Amino acid sequence: MIRNTSQKELDANDYFVDVSGQKNFLRHQEVIVVEPDILAYRKAYARFLIGLNQVDEAGAVLRLAVKDFPEEQSAKLAYIEFLSGTQGVDKAIDELRLMIANEPDERRYQFALGKVYEASNQRDEAVALYEGLINALAPDSPDLIGAKVRLAVLKTQLQDLPAARVLVDEVLKESSRNPEALTLRGTLLLNNGDTSGAIADLRTVLRDEPRRITAVRLLARAHQTNKESDLAGEVLKEGLKNNPEATAIALDLANFHIARDDVLKALSILDGVLERNPNDIAALEGKFKLLVSQRRFGAGAEVAEQLKTVDPQGVKGYHFAGLVRQAEGEFEASIGEFQSALDISPQAVQPLAQMVKSYVAMKRPEDAIAKLKEVITGMAAHFVARNLLGELYLADAQRELAETEFKTALELSPGWPIPYRNLASLYIASERESEALTLMKQGVEATNGAPLLVTSLAGYLEKTGQLDAAMSEYEQVLAEKPESALAANNLAMLLIEYRQDEASWKRARALAVPLRNTTNAAYLDTVGWVEYKLGAFEQAVLFLQQAVERAPDANLMYYHLGMAHHRLGNGGAARKHLSRALEGNVEFQGIEEARKTLEDL
Repeated sequence: MIRNTSQKELDANDYFVDVSGQKNFLRHQEVIVVEPDILAYRKAYARFLIGLNQVDEAGAVLRLAVKDFPEEQSAKLAYIEFLSGTQGVDKAIDELRLMIANEPDERRYQFALGKVYEASNQRDEAVALYEGLINALAPDSPDLIGAKVRLAVLKTQLQDLPAARVLVDEVLKESSRNPEALTLRGTLLLNNGDTSGAIADLRTVLRDEPRRITAVRLLARAHQTNKESDLAGEVLKEGLKNNPEATAIALDLANFHIARDDVLKALSILDGVLERNPNDIAALEGKFKLLVSQRRFGAGAEVAEQLKTVDPQGVKGYHFAGLVRQAEGEFEASIGEFQSALDISPQAVQPLAQMVKSYVAMKRPEDAIAKLKEVITGMAAHFVARNLLGELYLADAQRELAETEFKTALELSPGWPIPYRNLASLYIASERESEALTLMKQGVEATNGAPLLVTSLAGYLEKTGQLDAAMSEYEQVLAEKPESALAANNLAMLLIEYRQDEASWKRARALAVPLRNTTNAAYLDTVGWVEYKLGAFEQAVLFLQQAVERAPDANLMYYHLGMAHHRLGNGGAARKHLSRALEGNVEFQGIEEARKTLEDL
């Protein structure tokens, strides 16, 4: 009996799920032979083969499908997706360009090329492609809206917000409930502090498409920004109910409960994800980090071993196992785990850095130096190893050697903030303050306002008493570039820390509002600290928790988060974060308050 195509699509998806046995392999082959005219079976068979790691065979199946179904664009696009995932972006781009040359009026290939450009971060090429489409398409073309939406997304990513808003408004004029455009406008409104407008747009999206994950997450964030924490939680709960496989929503909901110091609930949510999919790597990572934050190292070690099994060619299982060993003081064993991670991926950064940390903890810096020199011998352009070597030389007061390594690291990676910070510290220790200040400003510019350097520069200006000059400089920047998030961030922090008048504090909040939807840790820290100073402690915790997640080595941010929990009466969370703030020999504004508060808890 011949069934309809949609039924066959569903059957294909179900039929090829199990990749565990030879019997299924033979059955899959039989389906292709019996019903060779069903493209869905070909694509599902290819997915099955990929699951068995038979990549060449999968490619052969898809190439044959392209030949056998010359009029089916979906066969060609499936082959492009395969190429992109197995042979690299360049190969996929070449094939798409050939398809476009052969069928210049088939817009799906052009949109597919745009998506490949976006996925590979070739934004200029993607912008040119979508602009070309918009100029070429007729006003009544159904593809025009899609091209404008994609271009608006790219303009937003490139911080050309006025252009993005124009495109979004054009789309919504033609299609008032277009979900992509409404979601994007909601994002833009949220960035501009218009939470009510953002909430209205995002609710409209979710009424039509309750499974749209991005809209769920944005709506929850909008409610949090609007001081509607309970509503944010409900949005995330409902979103997870509608999207039980959406790990991103589950992680947001877990973080929501972590911010409320409800660790058990957060673990329950992550365990729920893992019950549905025990191999969900993101959920396993989230669970590991949560367990370790609670110093449940035994349970964390079990998760690390599970990650090794789930992703044997991945670094994180071994890296996490090393972190547990390190936290328990088993430094030699931790070095073995970190080395296993490096054996899999010699360029992995975190295992190398933690290996150095373990050697230092064992008072064997000479072994750490030898390891770093070995890495550099094999990879002369390994800027992380160069910086780590500089740090070891600096700790041993070998400043000339340290300076050489830091400068080499900067030459190799001028957009990386840590060598700027380290070299500036060396200059300050050598009483070369003017060079340090110049370097930090250069670093802030070169790294597009990296949180580490923004906070370092602000701290230096505070210590040297150049507060009014700093404020004037930032005001001048904002006069010339009102959209400068960096200037707004720094000025807001200076106003909230050093001015006591109501007008200055209102100005600080106004400057911080557009920063609320950022992923920049320093900016989130500023938003949270402004809310803290103004007495909105629950809001403060929300933003400060996000800040420390994105900058887990920033002592100042842990101090801010600890103080916010303290004012909410969350003694356990306050102790944890204040203790973390005081780890190491790091000075920061408020360190004495952190010490005194911790003593009183």
